Amino acid sequence: RSVSDNVILPLAALIITFILCYELIQMINEKNNMHDIDTFNFFKYVFKAAIAVYLLSNTFNFVMAFFDVGASLTTSTLGIVSSSNAMIQVDSAEFIESLKELKVHELTTLLFLTWLFRGIFSVLSIGVYIILAIRMIEIYFYISLAPVPFATFGNKEWSNIGINYSKVILAYALQGVLIIIGFGIYSELVKSFLAEIGGGAFDFTKSLGFLIGISVVLLVSLIKSNSVAKSVLNAH
Repeated sequence: RSVSDNVILPLAALIITFILCYELIQMINEKNNMHDIDTFNFFKYVFKAAIAVYLLSNTFNFVMAFFDVGASLTTSTLGIVSSSNAMIQVDSAEFIESLKELKVHELTTLLFLTWLFRGIFSVLSIGVYIILAIRMIEIYFYISLAPVPFATFGNKEWSNIGINYSKVILAYALQGVLIIIGFGIYSELVKSFLAEIGGGAFDFTKSLGFLIGISVVLLVSLIKSNSVAKSVLNAH
């Protein structure tokens, strides 16, 4: 907010001043150098200028309103997903009995695969963290520069900049919903996997491979959440 108010806002003030002066000159030229001017046009110009200045002076509040809506939707989605994802308790005794049936070389192979898959899971976990961190940094970037696109709302020719910016901000606010849905799907797949294990015989290698597969699906879904949210709102 400090960067937005102290660094970017003065630049946005210059932009909105240029736009208002340009519109005033354009209005005068269109009215035959004020020979055909109507008093109502001046009132309309002043009213539009007042709204543009008000939007610019309250940019941060408007931007945060988008994220307040997104936070409310995310919280509601989280409540739905959490209520439908009760964790299944798996009896560890069945694992122990299954391990007793394996031979030494099979146990050695299983140990190696377990360490390998554990490393892969660590990489996937880091990938998920990095993606979420990048999303947050991008949000800070957009919020910091918010006054510039908000300064363009007062002009019909430039307003598409501010409109597209609003779409992008709303898309980032909706990403929280998509991320929660992605984790909810991941949780359901893990729950199905645990239910299968709790039911009886299974293949250790195939099971660990399945866990890695659905973790990759989670990673891809987090990456795609950005493009999906923007495509829904036709933002670019």
